[in-house]
Amino acid sequence: MKWELIEKNPAQLATVPKAEKKTRAIWDADTLFHAIEVCEDERLKLATSAAGFLGGVVVRKLLERGSRVRAFVLKGDPAIKYVPKEAEIFEGDLCDPASVEQFFCVQEGTRTICLHIASLLSLDIEYNQKVMDVNVGGCRNILDSCVRHTECEKLVYVSSTGAIPELPHGKKITEVNHFDPDQVLGCYSKSKAIATQLVLDTVKDYELNGEYLDEESRIMKKSFKDHGYENLFLPSEIKQDSNRKNESE
Repeated sequence: MKWELIEKNPAQLATVPKAEKKTRAIWDADTLFHAIEVCEDERLKLATSAAGFLGGVVVRKLLERGSRVRAFVLKGDPAIKYVPKEAEIFEGDLCDPASVEQFFCVQEGTRTICLHIASLLSLDIEYNQKVMDVNVGGCRNILDSCVRHTECEKLVYVSSTGAIPELPHGKKITEVNHFDPDQVLGCYSKSKAIATQLVLDTVKDYELNGEYLDEESRIMKKSFKDHGYENLFLPSEIKQDSNRKNESE
């Protein structure tokens, strides 16, 4: 074209191939519990929130399958008495990078899987620095250690449906490709949106083997039902029920 050897540019008529869209790996509650059932390998499971309800259920399930578990418990947490004795208990602080780093340290030749379940729940819509420190800062510390420790072969992060923007009543909520804290309400939801996007970005940037769950409520509900509690309303359901009541008034 520049040398005037041809009159038209044939490239303008070319059909550009479309990029293939790959489905993002997202685990639901059933997938998580199935994964726990088949986790009989020799890899050490590094589980946070071992003294919490959800984390405690996961730890017990893993132990029942014969897995070795290192259980992260907040130092001084009285709920430590509920952590199964079969687990290797590690007392620390997720907000302390040095503490998290020590949690990941294992003997040479040991392979690990990290299950980051811990989060600080708050129903208060106002900003809470502690919630941000634990849910975002703690998650960042976990990710930093995952990157440094090549023996950690997989990361499973428990997010929350609160990180997904709510739609008007009657509209079906679907998965999002990007988590934006400005699109959700409440400090807890914003913190989980920030942390979930941080996980996705880190997994992509460092090519980590990572999965995340955004069905925290369903997992908790299944866990409660397994313990005999059939009629359980979770915070998100209470909020939705309240919204419906206000709309009808």
